[in-house]
Amino acid sequence: MADGFDFHNDVFVLAVIRRRVLLLARAPVFNESDVDDLVQEIHLRLMRSIQSYDPAIGHPYPFLCTAIQRIASKIFRERSTVIAECAFVCNCFVAHRDILRAIRWDEDLKVDEHWDFFWRAKIAGVRVGVAMDHVFPHIHVDPPAYKRHRPVFLRAALRKHGLRKVLWK
Repeated sequence: MADGFDFHNDVFVLAVIRRRVLLLARAPVFNESDVDDLVQEIHLRLMRSIQSYDPAIGHPYPFLCTAIQRIASKIFRERSTVIAECAFVCNCFVAHRDILRAIRWDEDLKVDEHWDFFWRAKIAGVRVGVAMDHVFPHIHVDPPAYKRHRPVFLRAALRKHGLRKVLWK
């Protein structure tokens, strides 16, 4: 940076970065073990941003503070939109116990049991809904055993309801 200003060793800039990172680490997409990586990431991105700084415009602190804020916001947006791979998703639902006892999970279905349960609940007159604002985007990676056994259970569930196929949206 011009004028001999070294933001890498500036106590004020380091404190601003640290404070911003500690705020980021509180977000659900991060944890405390991400702090050092986030500090390093901000430093690397700040090195690129600093190239557009013009010392004739003014002191570097306002520029650096704004750049750090923008970089942190961008990192948060990038991490918040990451779709992770997984082989298992915890499903949850709310139901009265008497409904759960009446409908019951089909013990014969080890896979495709969720749609079967909720389909039967709907047929029985239970109000069934999906909260799309509480979803976990992910890339489902099927384990080999799941791939091997799913067709068998899917056919059984389809046969049970007299269906040819289930369409997923």
